[in-house]
Amino acid sequence: MPKLKTYLLLTAINRYPYIRPLHGCINDANNLQNYLIQAAQAQNKELVSKELYDQEATKANIVEAFAEHLGQATEEDICVFYFSGHGGQEEAHPAFEKHESDGKLEVLACYDSRLKRQGSFLADKELRYLIHQLYQKTKAQITTIFDCCHSGGNAKNALLTPRRLMDDAEGRKWEDFIFGGEITAEAVQKATALEDVLPQGKFLHLAACEDKESAYEVNGEGIFTSNLIALLKQTKGEISYRNLINILALKLQGSYKQRPQLYSFGAKELPFRAFLGGITQHQKQQANLIYNQHEKAWFLDMGALHGISQNNPHLSIELLDEEDKVLTKAENFSVLPNYSILQFGTDASLDTQRTYKVRISGLMISVLRVHCSGEEAGVQLFKQQWQEMGKNANFIHLSKDLSTADYIVHAENQRYSILLPANNLPVTDHIEAYEKNSVRQLMDYLNQIARWLFVRRLENPSTNIQPNPPLKMQVYVKNAAKEIQEVKIKGKQLILKHTVVPPEKDLKNPPFVELRVQISNPTDKPYYCALLYLSQDFGIYPDFLEEKVKEILPHKSVYSYGGQFLYDKQSPFIIDYNWEAETHYLMLLVSTHSFNIDVFQQTSLPTPPTSVPEETIGTRRLYRPKAIQFPDWTTQLIELKMPNPYFKADIGV
Repeated sequence: MPKLKTYLLLTAINRYPYIRPLHGCINDANNLQNYLIQAAQAQNKELVSKELYDQEATKANIVEAFAEHLGQATEEDICVFYFSGHGGQEEAHPAFEKHESDGKLEVLACYDSRLKRQGSFLADKELRYLIHQLYQKTKAQITTIFDCCHSGGNAKNALLTPRRLMDDAEGRKWEDFIFGGEITAEAVQKATALEDVLPQGKFLHLAACEDKESAYEVNGEGIFTSNLIALLKQTKGEISYRNLINILALKLQGSYKQRPQLYSFGAKELPFRAFLGGITQHQKQQANLIYNQHEKAWFLDMGALHGISQNNPHLSIELLDEEDKVLTKAENFSVLPNYSILQFGTDASLDTQRTYKVRISGLMISVLRVHCSGEEAGVQLFKQQWQEMGKNANFIHLSKDLSTADYIVHAENQRYSILLPANNLPVTDHIEAYEKNSVRQLMDYLNQIARWLFVRRLENPSTNIQPNPPLKMQVYVKNAAKEIQEVKIKGKQLILKHTVVPPEKDLKNPPFVELRVQISNPTDKPYYCALLYLSQDFGIYPDFLEEKVKEILPHKSVYSYGGQFLYDKQSPFIIDYNWEAETHYLMLLVSTHSFNIDVFQQTSLPTPPTSVPEETIGTRRLYRPKAIQFPDWTTQLIELKMPNPYFKADIGV
């Protein structure tokens, strides 16, 4: 069996002929290459490297190597493009005006780049094009790593050198883009979504800083790359991309004004994969603890936004060793929006050079009031298992009074159902048999429902953001004539009218709505935002913006999925069980600084069975057609109600 290959393209530039020099870029590239050589040998994988250093790293050579060297990969392989050098911005071509809120393109400075020479920089849209071409050819896992600046202020510390251009580059003519002969400016300008004419490939991107920050080097080393390699060595590479970036952000906080970033496109599982390797188990309630040298304190990569609260009596924070055994518990903690500062007893001997895994119970979960009904054997087994689970099930409060219950656990004909008290309709698939394993599965369902409710109810009553909410959310739909219309939000609810309604019931071809969400910033301040979609079957999807957390500049707007219309299909079980309407939610999270939302993600629960096989209808209805302290945050929740056009008020299920 052939070895799995990792194709590595290293680009590093110290001596620029037309731009001020840097000192640590080639050193960083060599250090990363040496680490990857050792890691590949340990995993019995083959590393195929190509280096483009200094005068070899011209724009033409980089473009050619991207296609030719990385293009050797196959579907089972990994492609890595690493760049260490100057980064900056240039004036965006007018065709990109509505696709770039700040009117700028991020660019990489190649060896032959110069500020007054149009098209000499490698623009972000050109990288987008190259990645798409590479993915279409290879279907490989693609990772890009940039240790450079996209923008930012001058360095104030004389020991630090920013890897950024001091001035913006001039805009370029359309023919200067590497795709200028294939894609027209008119097509880009007319496109509602950039993805329609300049699509992205499936890839994952690690960046040294935010697009408005500087990335620094000190003593001949890039701060991002050196800390990245140190953390990979410490964890032996057994760390997900999400945890890697979260830990690096907390480690650098306060010492340097750069926050590492993670961006993925094409598959929601990418951030949870191990670095350049297989998939790691994603435990949503497991966090990371890192010692911050600047603050002399232990930082946890979760905060108030994720449910850490000093008022939560069920919250327990435990440090784990490499075998997942408890080392110690946090005795006290201070909670900030995106992270927490933990304190431990004097007898806790912790290594400040280590990163610790943290197990948290009672996190991101709402109390569920559950009423039990049905056959005595099933009810008693559920109650017995609930008592035996102890604190692991303390989010469930048994309610004798049906009127106060959130949900009903009903036992009948040797199966459990979770019902809605208002209409006795099932909200998930049934669980067969009165057995302990069945009750455990039932508890898992209830746990996910409790997490879903936590997110739906998430708010910050002490926010000082004014106006609240500061951003404006608008929803547009296409009617039967394919005309675009805005749906007015009344209070916190909007009613979606179907774009297409088949005259006869057909669960394989249900009614659907084509919709698009626009988020605008009418204020004079920039805000970061994330848009979560909460489906009725208890799924939470945080990827409705092209960047999961997006900065919106004053008086600018962004669209869900870059402006593409999404299809919201009527769920077959809504029709089959005669629900009056289907209800989903849009949750807008807004903050003055960047934050992490990957922890919210969860797939849907199995829906109640219908006469149509599940594999023909899928589980997610809405789809596309083809560590920093921040002072404040807030949320906005909109209920999307889609009436069932076949509903009959005079019949039951």
